[in-house]
Amino acid sequence: NDPLYSEQWYLGAYPGVNAEAAWDSTTGDTTQIIGIIDTGVDWDHPDLDDNIWRNWDEIAGNGVDDDGNGFVDDIHGWDFVNDDNNPNDDNSHGTHVAGIAAAEGNNSVGICGVAWNAKIMPVKMLQSSGSGSSSDLALASNYAANNGATVINMSLGSYGESQTVKTALENAYSSSVLVAAAGNDGYKVDPPYPPWPPYFPSYPACYSFVIGVQATNQSGARASFSNLDTTGPSVANNSYGYNYEIKAPGVSIQSTFPNGNYSNLNGTSMASPVIAGAVALMKVYNPAQSTEQLFARLIQ
Repeated sequence: NDPLYSEQWYLGAYPGVNAEAAWDSTTGDTTQIIGIIDTGVDWDHPDLDDNIWRNWDEIAGNGVDDDGNGFVDDIHGWDFVNDDNNPNDDNSHGTHVAGIAAAEGNNSVGICGVAWNAKIMPVKMLQSSGSGSSSDLALASNYAANNGATVINMSLGSYGESQTVKTALENAYSSSVLVAAAGNDGYKVDPPYPPWPPYFPSYPACYSFVIGVQATNQSGARASFSNLDTTGPSVANNSYGYNYEIKAPGVSIQSTFPNGNYSNLNGTSMASPVIAGAVALMKVYNPAQSTEQLFARLIQ
């Protein structure tokens, strides 16, 4: 009964993701916490507020690190840009991403997320400009994994590799399924070059232990802006085993915007949380499956 549901073409059958068929089995639940590593999240948005993660081991406002996790009063996540407990969104990107993955569903408000009963953990490490540092991404990854995120969405990337980030994500992989956007420059993850386009792997999406997500359009074809993997999800033409594993809708994606608003955006940033939400559904439907089994089922 969400009034903007009819505008969410990407949730329908092909070229959408056929979410309604999945919802016959599960709509997600609170065992799944999706860490949104981004520009923050507007946790007061009426289509997100009931799904925002709450750190119940922390007492709000007492100035004490009650749970001993190294962060004082981190009730709704953490802001690694300003080093405080207010990971609110000062850009809009993170709020849009969060809504795609897990906006409240069937609540007579706005849109419906893919996993509309999962929890959203706001972890801010991108500035209001949308830029951020590798060191903050590593800290954000550690925070999300150490505080219970079962899925971590990273609608971000860089063509420069950071060993600090790689190590943090390798550690996070032990407890969280990692999902990242492939990037919007039309670059290949594999050589050769020529022919066009050139190849520039986008980190962290290219890592074999991260589900790298490319974007498709309303016809089901690759979106023209999307970075791509010409050799497919299980074969690499590079020395490092870099792949983007999956494609999802990333054009004209309707989702939440700060201050109770909604907007359409394009990008692999929008395709990535579609997959993060799908992973949350898969983990609820079959909690016994390993991360490796989940990867294989998604890819195959």
